[in-house]
Amino acid sequence: MVDRLFRMKTKSIFVRLPLLFIFFDAVRCDYFPTLYPRESETREIKELNGLWNFRADMSVNRSQGFEEKWFMSRLEKTGPVIPMPVPSSYNDVTQDKSLRDFTGWVWYDKEFFCHYHGKDRGSYTGTVYWMITTNSEEAKVQVEVVDADSNTVVMGEGIKGQASVSNVKLWWPYSMVKTGAAYMYVLKVTVKDSTSASTDIYRQPFGFRTVNKTNTQLLINNKPFYCHGVAKHEDYDLRGKGLDMVSVAKDFNILKWLGVNCFRTSHYPYAEEIMDQADQQGIVVIDESPAIGLLQQVYNLTKALDPTRLVTFASSNSNPLSDHVMNIVDVVMVNIYFGWYQDTGYLQTIPYQVPPTLEGLYKHYNKPVMVSEYGAETLTGLHTSPSFTFSEEYQKDLLIQYHQEYDKLRHEYLAGEMIWNFADFLIDQKTNWAYGCNKGLFTRHRQPKMAAFTVRERYQKMINETQKYQN
Repeated sequence: MVDRLFRMKTKSIFVRLPLLFIFFDAVRCDYFPTLYPRESETREIKELNGLWNFRADMSVNRSQGFEEKWFMSRLEKTGPVIPMPVPSSYNDVTQDKSLRDFTGWVWYDKEFFCHYHGKDRGSYTGTVYWMITTNSEEAKVQVEVVDADSNTVVMGEGIKGQASVSNVKLWWPYSMVKTGAAYMYVLKVTVKDSTSASTDIYRQPFGFRTVNKTNTQLLINNKPFYCHGVAKHEDYDLRGKGLDMVSVAKDFNILKWLGVNCFRTSHYPYAEEIMDQADQQGIVVIDESPAIGLLQQVYNLTKALDPTRLVTFASSNSNPLSDHVMNIVDVVMVNIYFGWYQDTGYLQTIPYQVPPTLEGLYKHYNKPVMVSEYGAETLTGLHTSPSFTFSEEYQKDLLIQYHQEYDKLRHEYLAGEMIWNFADFLIDQKTNWAYGCNKGLFTRHRQPKMAAFTVRERYQKMINETQKYQN
């Protein structure tokens, strides 16, 4: 998109790049249209691929952007924007039909640093802590906290310390507030040598929030948080387990379309780019790490690094009398498959199994309980009436049965529900799996099954109820 070569007479600046125009505020540029950009000892190429802010001009004459001069400020200041991967075709990334068929002007915006050689919910105070390791005892460290408008709100010095930010804007999940979700600050760390020359600069985005629990609820910023979510895999058709920002953007658009406010990174830590997007879009993450035989050690390390961090694990054992590790963790999380692996085909048994199973865990441990997996295998396009195992109707009916039981418990001790799985994914060849695991709400190439619409209706309703209560 930006395949031009500029030589800039400046040190470090912010640059805004709409789709059609490039503006440099008070920057002199010498433009060489015949030279292809190539790196050398004196020239640096900056890769701008990734997620940009995006807005389509939906006005009748498609000229609102020019008339209101969207290019003169950050795009987010002109109205609602969404993340959009570059390069990609915007028509195929979102769940918005009007954007899929859109023809007209669209606007992209991204802030980056060019370095060339030569609404308020109340008054809160946030505290940021830092501990920095340098390779020189003579190094001097300067720390700045920068808000979303690029204003420095507090400064500090030293390799270790803390600073308080008054009137802080809190990070909220998007499902809990109508406006002001996912507010992010940046911690800017500048390391200088003995001559006070900058030797390194690093920026770490972060948000101010508290996470806590009672014996029945999860709390974010001291407000009840109920996880209506999914378990995921880093898997996509053709690419498999890997990272590309088009797939990331598509998945987050689907998550928002569904109304998902929480997902579990089954069964491994995800790429930092995905975690960053969750932070920026206001989605809570249960970050999973392999810990078989090491749960106590992982728990201890986590608490040593962050005593406020809640720790849990996904257990396939719902019998507290035979489980030996649920007593360690902060939140009880369990996989249940009634109507699928147990009593296959008999959905009428679910009301007699789900409540006593979850209640037994709660009474034994006196902790919030979450369902980390439940669902049914579904072959796309297989339809039966009445519903039968592996049909789309069966998956839908099974989820509805579970939801009816969850609704009885989520105002008591149930703190969350996560469907297995967000999308189909490929596994090794087995006689009891038809080309991978097909318990997804979406196919491997992200097309919805019937159950996706059932879940969307439920989750979006829960968002509306939560925002009405919280606001």
